[in-house]
Amino acid sequence: MQNNISFTAKFISPATVLKSTETGKYLQKTVSCVELSPKSKKDLQSLKDLHELWGHGNYSGDIYYDAKDFDGYFEEYRPSFFAITKQKDNFEKLVPEDILGIAETSTTFGAIKNLDYLQTNPNFLNKVQPAFKHIGMAMLKFIEEIYKGQRLEIISASKTENFYLKNGYQRLNNDEHVFFKYV
Repeated sequence: MQNNISFTAKFISPATVLKSTETGKYLQKTVSCVELSPKSKKDLQSLKDLHELWGHGNYSGDIYYDAKDFDGYFEEYRPSFFAITKQKDNFEKLVPEDILGIAETSTTFGAIKNLDYLQTNPNFLNKVQPAFKHIGMAMLKFIEEIYKGQRLEIISASKTENFYLKNGYQRLNNDEHVFFKYV
């Protein structure tokens, strides 16, 4: 019997972001949404390299360390790891320079899905004319499609609250940074 289980990044679906042209206009660009396997040495190395490339002060380190400690989680709470990349193939070796965004999700009480981290390439944040736009929105829509029919919760940093509100999330209560949406 042949075992076809893949323990490397796996293509899930295409997504669309906006890419800047030389004239300053933005055109749609199709990118790849992939799921990373924490059991893959290559995927872990890609996450480690990405963290080094993007530097400290963002979620890439948290995502890398959670993936590295994957076996330390109870099976029903183990996180899942996703990326949006410019790569079109060869997902068994993700190129950190081609990764536009990463995310980590987990499960609470078997029913509520949590978006623990969503990080876009910091080189594109707070720029007047970033090379790519709408990465976070593409990643969020991708995650929502994966968990369609379920409740998705997010603990948001205060600077990203408007992003989630614009994308249809509701505040759990007025005192917290917790948002939710039935997707």
